[in-house]
Amino acid sequence: MKVIILGVLLLLPAIGFIYTFTLVSPFLLCLGFFPMGYIYRILRTFMEGSDELPNFDDWKSLASDGFKVALVIIVYLILPILISLIFIFQQGSYNLFTSGFTIWILLSGSLAGLIILVLVGVFGLIGIANMALYNGEIRAAFRFNEILERISLISWKNYLIWYLLILVVGLITVTISSLTLMILIGILLVPIVIIPFYAIFITRSLCLIFASSEQN
Repeated sequence: MKVIILGVLLLLPAIGFIYTFTLVSPFLLCLGFFPMGYIYRILRTFMEGSDELPNFDDWKSLASDGFKVALVIIVYLILPILISLIFIFQQGSYNLFTSGFTIWILLSGSLAGLIILVLVGVFGLIGIANMALYNGEIRAAFRFNEILERISLISWKNYLIWYLLILVVGLITVTISSLTLMILIGILLVPIVIIPFYAIFITRSLCLIFASSEQN
């Protein structure tokens, strides 16, 4: 049931991304703070040693934590977005701004932007875990000396293998989701079950890989 609730909460801001320039889009995007906050709560709960999914309560705290996570993600996205913008304008792809433009179209606007996005994710995931370790202190997500030290304790080899694996699992998830969407049940199954389950899987595995730095 918690997975389904998370799926519903993830679905609403996703609709906001698809219809970026509509009147309801800002409202739907703001609702994204709640699922982000819940995923962050999952991370903290797992880091505290619990294997149970946390409850959906204290919605004010969920929104606050979600806002912090969103802020960290936005800062980490600045570089890949700027690089993608440069390539898009150099290629004269201005039509992206006239119909259905979203941040995901922007990030996929150039191969260089996607590569930088993947590289940024290497540090961003550990940054968010580090923020959870410091009870939501946003600056902890950008303490790159600590982030590099954490990755070194995990070992770059183990961490990069893990990172590549979650990217592969993500690609498989996207492929399965695309195929499932071709049937009627998939329209509900993908956003309500598959996507939130993948988000929980990533959060759990991030907690485990982060915890391995404490053991070394």
